[in-house]
Amino acid sequence: GGSAGLAVGYQYRKQTFERFDTAFQQTLSQGFLAPGRSGTGDRSVDAFFAELFLPLHDMVDVQLAVRRETYSEDLGETTDPKIGINFRPLDWLTLRASYGTSFRAPSITQVVGTNSSSFVTEIQDPLDPIEFNTGTGTFRTILLAKNPDLEPEESTNYNLGVSFLPDLPWGDNSHEFQIDLDYFNFEFDNRIQVKPASLVVQEDPCGPNVLRDPINFIPGALLQNDPTGNCGGGPVGNVLIVNQSFLNSGGTELSGMDISAVYSFDVGDIQLSVRSETSWMIEYEIEVNAGDPLVDGVGYTNDGNPGSPVPEWRSNLFINATYGSHFGGATIRYISEMEDDIFGDRSASAPTIDSHTEVDLQYGYRFGREERYTLTVGAINVMDEEPPFARFEGYVTRVHNPFMRQLYARLNIDL
Repeated sequence: GGSAGLAVGYQYRKQTFERFDTAFQQTLSQGFLAPGRSGTGDRSVDAFFAELFLPLHDMVDVQLAVRRETYSEDLGETTDPKIGINFRPLDWLTLRASYGTSFRAPSITQVVGTNSSSFVTEIQDPLDPIEFNTGTGTFRTILLAKNPDLEPEESTNYNLGVSFLPDLPWGDNSHEFQIDLDYFNFEFDNRIQVKPASLVVQEDPCGPNVLRDPINFIPGALLQNDPTGNCGGGPVGNVLIVNQSFLNSGGTELSGMDISAVYSFDVGDIQLSVRSETSWMIEYEIEVNAGDPLVDGVGYTNDGNPGSPVPEWRSNLFINATYGSHFGGATIRYISEMEDDIFGDRSASAPTIDSHTEVDLQYGYRFGREERYTLTVGAINVMDEEPPFARFEGYVTRVHNPFMRQLYARLNIDL
């Protein structure tokens, strides 16, 4: 079906880091700021890779690839293949599929060196009757240490897709329409995570990773909320510090659909284009610890587990127009609602984070000799929409944009 292509290569990476904290930074005397500890570390990686392109037929081509990496530490070696197939049975139809495995070694800051870092976050203590009954928490210090026994994260993935580009019987060939549908499935093992500190406290409130105040005790501590019995029958103090480290959590499996469509056409001297990009999350199942039951994460912020916030739907609509030297457009961005499960609260009384829609507008003009100058003005979030409210941080920081309406102007000059 044509000429084959082959690429092979070798890569060597040397990684080194050094962190320095002053003596003051290493103490607990900083008020709201948490302590850190200096340290250094390094490692090296050898990698071999190859990729082969095979046009088996005018309608079929295959891509084969493999990568092998060897790490200087105890992470060992990994070999990961990938295969992709494109099939074009008709001028207006393309089918595609791919399968592969991947490997992500712990970063050098997660496994190598003697340094540690820290931060503060809100912890809900299940033994504190006020926090437990009101669903609130208090800021605590989290000490985050390395884990030299951390194992690599691995995944298996496959994708199935189809593209339609039919000939339209109207518009004198000035109208074009295309739709792309892609199904994806990823299965992760040994996910590298930091378990939520509230979950650490809930699982073992008086365990070795929870440092409690030995002097100031909780009035009426709810010892019945201690599943391990490690708190004993006597008084217990407030949580001061939670010791954390990077860990390999259980598995995560996710699947979904990417849906893309574009329709472009002319109206007189005006060129118009309407395009949509939509992502539908079908499945997002989280295994907190190996052997634990799966937690459904679609439509939740997943604050009570190591997962990420996952709205079921995200969609963008782009409308663009060009007329001579003028151009402009509008973008409509939509994110569906999510359940706010901070501290793992999935009760019927847990609040819902509303869906969110924003609109952007833009206008531009090209002028000067050979249209060397382009002036563009626009507005992001022109309706001045606030991000929907979420408990604790006020909004979902990894999903929504906290900025309100933003106006901008740009001048580009082609030299």
